[in-house]
Amino acid sequence: MNNPRNWTDRDDKLAAILDVMKYIMKDRTNYAKGKACIGVGNDSKANDLFRDPKIGNVAIPANGRVVIFNPGESALNEASSLIIELPPENKVGTNMSDSALASYVIGNYNHWVPLK
Repeated sequence: MNNPRNWTDRDDKLAAILDVMKYIMKDRTNYAKGKACIGVGNDSKANDLFRDPKIGNVAIPANGRVVIFNPGESALNEASSLIIELPPENKVGTNMSDSALASYVIGNYNHWVPLK
């Protein structure tokens, strides 16, 4: 593939997700590469799979992240997990409003709409 997919295009991103998942599930060697990406802090390894022109072929922005979880994570109830961005340190002691604090909730596991 020559032209990288667009990370912000939902169809391109889904195509990249499916290609990365197919790559990981192809054999045990590739599955081990997927397992090496598990967890926060290993997102650069996951990003590499997505950026690789022969795998995901998608242009993830420099500040973009992919986080892969252990098997079984999707069995949790929807909205049972939470992703929060820590507010900047210069906000400490400023008595932030509930609305301002809630703006740092990044996601609560709204699952990708299943394909039909």
